[in-house]
Amino acid sequence: MGKLEIDAKNPSLEKVSEQPKSVSSADGTPVALHMETNEEEEGEDDSPIIIQDAGLAVDKVESEDHSIAEREEVSTDSDAVDDLILLGLSQPKKKILRRLGVIYPDDTMKIFWDLFISLVLLVSCFTTPFNLAFPHLEQENQRYLTFTYTMDFLFLIDIFVNFNSAYEGEAYVLIDSRKEIAQTYLRGWFMIDFMAIVPFDLLLSGTSNANSLIRVTRIGKLYKLVKITRLVRLLKIIKQQGKIFNRLNDLFKIGEGFERLLFSLLLFLMLCHFMSCVWIFTADLSVDPNEDDSSGNTNWIMAGEFDAKDVSFLYTTSFYFTVTTITTVGYGDISGVNSTERAICIFLMILGVLFFSFSSGTLTSIITNYEEVNHKLQ
Repeated sequence: MGKLEIDAKNPSLEKVSEQPKSVSSADGTPVALHMETNEEEEGEDDSPIIIQDAGLAVDKVESEDHSIAEREEVSTDSDAVDDLILLGLSQPKKKILRRLGVIYPDDTMKIFWDLFISLVLLVSCFTTPFNLAFPHLEQENQRYLTFTYTMDFLFLIDIFVNFNSAYEGEAYVLIDSRKEIAQTYLRGWFMIDFMAIVPFDLLLSGTSNANSLIRVTRIGKLYKLVKITRLVRLLKIIKQQGKIFNRLNDLFKIGEGFERLLFSLLLFLMLCHFMSCVWIFTADLSVDPNEDDSSGNTNWIMAGEFDAKDVSFLYTTSFYFTVTTITTVGYGDISGVNSTERAICIFLMILGVLFFSFSSGTLTSIITNYEEVNHKLQ
């Protein structure tokens, strides 16, 4: 019925339908098939458009719902913030009071005291080994002895300051409770600080029993070993290292590379000075004045005929020997002549290898970091 109606309305279509089926289009397909294929393709092209429009509509609805939810959350958060502000304004302001008698890290006196005690510690690191090598200087020079005891008194004051100094705990929380400060200090550096100020040599030399034993026996060597306890204060340089370089950085604005280089140079000088004094102390310790030289009772000072030389000559010679040994040069003009001195020489050579490796690694790291910084700046 539908076909007849179309033919009646469109007589021209009858002519098309009356044409033989062999008639083909330009691409070789029959015209009727070509028309049906085009109609199917047009139908297929229309359906995705409808689906795509529906998807866009769904996405638009979802985005509008999401934006509405976000606006509700923002409004809720703003209301909560307003409530907190009003609550904070309604609460009375609390003043942060410092505990009475507690020294805080940002106090001006605390900053100056740290710098001062660090300077005293550096001086002590040079004078303490020197006193070990030349103990007669304290006995003959009253001013020198007074200077030594003055430094001990300053370290005693530093112990009192540490018992009352607030510090930063975990997560940079300031700890100003006296109980926690005392417990932390007692568990930490207190024993080393206390051992550094106890004059064991003065206590032993002041007793009559000790003097009599020193005169009639060979405990005089052990008495000399007691003076080594004063070297414990050298460990305080590890404790004060961070404070020293932090203050220097604040004053002179030095870089990290220069700071490491300065610390390596200072460590090398202190090591050479310390081992030079130990080398002189070893010569004095390994010889018994009650025995003659024929029994092998000799040292490097006697072997080099330096007995009559003054303090400056002995120290310079010992420093020269230490530097040549630690730097693995070793000219051989000075060497150990007894078992104790040879043991010290072995220790110096091992120490020299370790320090050379440490210095090489430090310098390499400094140069590498410097080149990386210049490359980034370029």
